[in-house]
Amino acid sequence: MDDRTGVRVVKAVHGLASATGDPAYISGFAAELREQYSRDSLLELYGRFAQGCGAFDRLMRRVIVRALARACGDGLTVEPGVGFKHP
Repeated sequence: MDDRTGVRVVKAVHGLASATGDPAYISGFAAELREQYSRDSLLELYGRFAQGCGAFDRLMRRVIVRALARACGDGLTVEPGVGFKHP
C-alpha cells in the first residue's frame, strides 16, 4: 500500500506465467469441428461436456471453444459449468 495515495498495487500473476503450447492435434480437431458443424450444433455439442470433470470432458470443452472462437491462444482452460451468455 502506498502511504501517500492509499493505493495498493498487486503484481500480475497469471499474465507473467509462460503459456504452454497446445498439442498440434487440438487446432486441427477444432478446425475439423468448425467445418463439420454449425455454430448452433457446436453449442449443443458443448452441452454434452459442459459439466463433466474427466480429462476427456476438459479436452472437448477446450476444443469446442476453440472451434467457436474467432481467435484463441494456447493453454485455454474451460472449467466445468462454464456457459455462454451471448452465443
